[in-house]
Amino acid sequence: MRVEQVAARFRLRLLRRAVARWPTVFEQRWTLSPPAVPAGWPTSFLSLDSLRFCDEAEAARLLRAEFSFLGQLESVEDDWYPSAPQLWRFHLHYWDWSWHVVNNSDEVRRDDWLESTYHRWHTATSYGVGDAWSPYVVSLRLWTWCGLHAAVAGSTIQETLSDEIRRHAGYLRANIEDDVGGNHLMKNLKGLIGAGVFLQDEGLVDWAAARLTDQLAVQVLADGGHYERSPSYHAQVLGDLIDLQALLRASGGTVPVELDEAIHVMRRWLGLLIGPDGDVPVFNDGYGLGADELHRLGVAQQSSVTLTVLAESGYVVVWPRAGVQIVIDVGLPCPDDLPAHAHADCLSFELVVGGDRVIVDTGTSEYGATQRRQLERSTAAHNTVEIDGCDQTEVWGAFRAARRAKPRLLAVSERDGVMVVDAEHDGYRRLAGRPTHRRRFEISEHGMVVHDRVRGGGFHTVISRLHVAGLVVDVRSNVVRADAGGVVIRSGSVPEVDVTGRYAREFGGNEPSTVLLQRYEGRLPMTLTWEIGW
Repeated sequence: MRVEQVAARFRLRLLRRAVARWPTVFEQRWTLSPPAVPAGWPTSFLSLDSLRFCDEAEAARLLRAEFSFLGQLESVEDDWYPSAPQLWRFHLHYWDWSWHVVNNSDEVRRDDWLESTYHRWHTATSYGVGDAWSPYVVSLRLWTWCGLHAAVAGSTIQETLSDEIRRHAGYLRANIEDDVGGNHLMKNLKGLIGAGVFLQDEGLVDWAAARLTDQLAVQVLADGGHYERSPSYHAQVLGDLIDLQALLRASGGTVPVELDEAIHVMRRWLGLLIGPDGDVPVFNDGYGLGADELHRLGVAQQSSVTLTVLAESGYVVVWPRAGVQIVIDVGLPCPDDLPAHAHADCLSFELVVGGDRVIVDTGTSEYGATQRRQLERSTAAHNTVEIDGCDQTEVWGAFRAARRAKPRLLAVSERDGVMVVDAEHDGYRRLAGRPTHRRRFEISEHGMVVHDRVRGGGFHTVISRLHVAGLVVDVRSNVVRADAGGVVIRSGSVPEVDVTGRYAREFGGNEPSTVLLQRYEGRLPMTLTWEIGW
């Protein structure tokens, strides 16, 4: 952590304790003054959230006070802190789900439901206390309530929302997450700009927009990738920037040039990662986005280039033929000061053939400090090499990382129809004999060969894994035929086959996979090889 992060963490924790003890004092001090003119967003502006949440079945559940997030359904009446995982409770307090009802109900039913639900929420929560007042959660709720204010024009709840927006904006301005940074800070700034436009507070808008511009220089890398190196978090930040660009334009405000440029390069970056199945890989913490979300973000697949190196974010994208894509992770696990979403996955890859994801990342199904979370972040959960049962990057807790692998992209070339990618990392140098993992990909029109070379000294156990979607349909000696994509996998030695694997393309997801393992026990150096044909 940077010194500034430590200071911000210390300050915010002290503030949380003080607010819990003297909530009325801080609420009066922080709540912003009413605007001199009627508040609101331009009627021409529609946020992406208002388009995402349009499901009639979900609206019917919400009208019965039933909430479904991350694959878990809970009935919530007066208890707004159910015994569900924290991420589930965060979703409950975001309030973005309310768009389902707004978009699928008549005015009377909508307004009555909003008013009664708000009063239950307000009664059950205390200013500045608990999950409901985590700054990240406040940011999402603040943005949602700014949008809902226009949707419920003329209703009795509208004035209540105006008061809450002033209350929330003041709280968020005093509790901005400089300790975390990353997508949390971007969400804070989005909420503050949205509130500033709503309240016609030019000072707040200018302050938050200046901070946003500074963060764009930090968080958007030269190749267009977001610096947390997760395609799904990249998409989340891109959506926030698109919303802000549209809101500032609709309100007649100044759109920073840096904001326009960031949206342009981030759209291109995400488009390069879209596979022939119309979705993105799930490296680091993440989930599949789906065609509808990519369309809302204005992102289209860019597959005309056979070989693309995204050097700063650390991905190599290869299209050896139409309908076949390989994405290789050769980048840092995370920013030095933000390890929350890192996985131990250097030199891992995903393979898509036609509409099928064949070689898959285990993904992210949950965020709690659980055994499953630990597994999903581990080297064993990825298509790369594990040595002595250790993770190449030490991941621990739910959102922490200690010693991290440092990868190097050594060479990328194309000759006579064969593309070669050479990379290595030093994540195992802490072990006896100081092993180094080097991997070479040789990719042609009809298949690929993956060579794993582990150099160093001493006696070690080396395992190279491939996670194959679904169950394999045929295993003969060292030849495995996958159920998806017409793919055949050959190994240099007879592989172990584990049919109990699982992977997730979404939070709460749980799909079957087959894990193929090549195991070597002996002295270094050594080599293992996979051949994958389609």
